[in-house]
Amino acid sequence: MLRTAGVIALAVVFGVGMASCYLASTPLPGGGGGNGDGDGDGDGDGDLVEVVIFNLQDPTDTKVTHTFQDLPVGPLTFGAGDAGNPFPPLVRAAEDAHASYEIITVDGKKALKYVTGAFTWGPGFDLRNSVFGFRAGDKITIEGNATGAPINLALNVAQGGQQDISGGNRIEAEGDFTVELVLTASDVTKIQGNEQKVIRFEDRAGSTTVTITQILIEGERPSTIAKLATPAVTLAGTTISWPAVSGAGGYKIVANPGTITVDTLTSDLSYNLALSSLVPGTYSITVVALGVAGSSTDSDPSTAVSYTKPVPPPPLDVTLSTGTIATGGKGTIAMHATLNGYTYTYATSGSDIDYGNGYGVFQVNLGEALSNFIKINFTFNGEAGGFTYKAVMVLASATPITGYNGTGGGSPVTIFPSTGNTVTNGVNQQISLTIDPDAAATLSATTLYFAILVPSGTDVSYTIYDVSFIR
Repeated sequence: MLRTAGVIALAVVFGVGMASCYLASTPLPGGGGGNGDGDGDGDGDGDLVEVVIFNLQDPTDTKVTHTFQDLPVGPLTFGAGDAGNPFPPLVRAAEDAHASYEIITVDGKKALKYVTGAFTWGPGFDLRNSVFGFRAGDKITIEGNATGAPINLALNVAQGGQQDISGGNRIEAEGDFTVELVLTASDVTKIQGNEQKVIRFEDRAGSTTVTITQILIEGERPSTIAKLATPAVTLAGTTISWPAVSGAGGYKIVANPGTITVDTLTSDLSYNLALSSLVPGTYSITVVALGVAGSSTDSDPSTAVSYTKPVPPPPLDVTLSTGTIATGGKGTIAMHATLNGYTYTYATSGSDIDYGNGYGVFQVNLGEALSNFIKINFTFNGEAGGFTYKAVMVLASATPITGYNGTGGGSPVTIFPSTGNTVTNGVNQQISLTIDPDAAATLSATTLYFAILVPSGTDVSYTIYDVSFIR
């Protein structure tokens, strides 16, 4: 039986992701081994023992170590990504930064307080599968206090626009709350399959103050921690790939072993080194399979492969001028007086007024196949309305693009989808989007039409300028 102690106060508005800290690799009481497959069925696990996986209030009573109770009272400031995290293993998710956070004291223990803005989506924090290795039967207890109106806090195992809340747990009233969630096998499948592989505790109303006093995660884990198998790596052109390693929580790609971390992936089994931030030169590349808390430890590095990143050719800069810009759908185009670009203004009357119902379309003579390019760069400036955390997509076609959302004439191909939050401030923001190589390969013409658009929101206008294509 899992103990029903203290509750996981999962702070709602705090885009937090549990990261960086892993269960001790020393054997737990009992015996046996584990494969880290996260299904809780015991296959290949040997003996399973009940353990406290995480306890926010008591860092000595947990397998995922943390220093929360040592943090000073006062505001929490987060830098970029995990490196700027003031409290491992909690880290604010970049797309959920619509809140202010601080450490306070409640009944002699440190607690997390956050205040959300007037947003209606997403502020909250994440519990990462790669850290906790969720299994069916894991019990998550959350305890805290919420004030404000309206209140709509929930645990979401699937992510996305609709909350998928196991057990129907949802906080909609002010005051103290306790959420208890026991994961099912279906929940674990959803967690492992969602985009970020997390459980998300999030706010769908906004203007809420939340205090989290406890986060407690309990479950069965293997009594012996197994070391993962070493990945078998191959290099074809600029892409490194490897078969899946059973039980891995992700993969780390390292250049010149021990010196440069190229990237860390959650589930992908390949990586295009041409898209990395490595400077031109020759590197020895290895891949490590990452262990999952309480089930496995990192593998040994793979056998190294040699990769040479060449000096890239100069970018293909695009001149945007009157006559090369057309209007796709509703709205108007005006060439910018001083910048190499155009301003698109949405229609303010009539039907189908929305982001994506119109956009600028420009023609480019690439002189070679689009598949030879890896990125499209440009600068984006919102001229009116709120462009914070809006997605941008890019379409390409061999013939002029017309209609709404790129669904009309030209049979456009999406070379960068409207996924992720690309525009983070919308004020002369430089944006670099990776061209989908599979989509680019379907376009054989060297002269193409392109559309850059924001596919959802309200009627506003924006400027696109300094467009270039990077090989």
